[in-house]
Amino acid sequence: YGLICKNKIHTVSTDVKIYVGEEKISARLLCDSGNLVTEPFSSLPVIVLSASCLPYPYDMPESDVFPLPIRIIPFSTGAGKNCFFGFRPDKIEIIRPAKGPKRVDAFIGIDTENRSYSGYDGLVPVSIL
Repeated sequence: YGLICKNKIHTVSTDVKIYVGEEKISARLLCDSGNLVTEPFSSLPVIVLSASCLPYPYDMPESDVFPLPIRIIPFSTGAGKNCFFGFRPDKIEIIRPAKGPKRVDAFIGIDTENRSYSGYDGLVPVSIL
């Protein structure tokens, strides 16, 4: 894992485009080498997004109006254990400077508590860059 991430760890942030049906969601994400969160059934990596950067109704995963199937994604940090509500979008593209977009397969974990990650909209695991 360390060898895979070695050359990518210098990347501080990246842009991502998330497609759900006709909706396109753009976000600027902080690259996090410590983000090892995976969706438990598929083992796919999880991109964590603040609910504040998502349009209605994707910003309210606990409501009855959420248009997609929801997954519970448990995670653990030094501060304790918790979970995200998450979904699998139709398509995710990571925008890589000078290399073009890269399509990745991942889940989106919706963080309803944090509005910002040091000025970014969320976290992306370095392993999928």
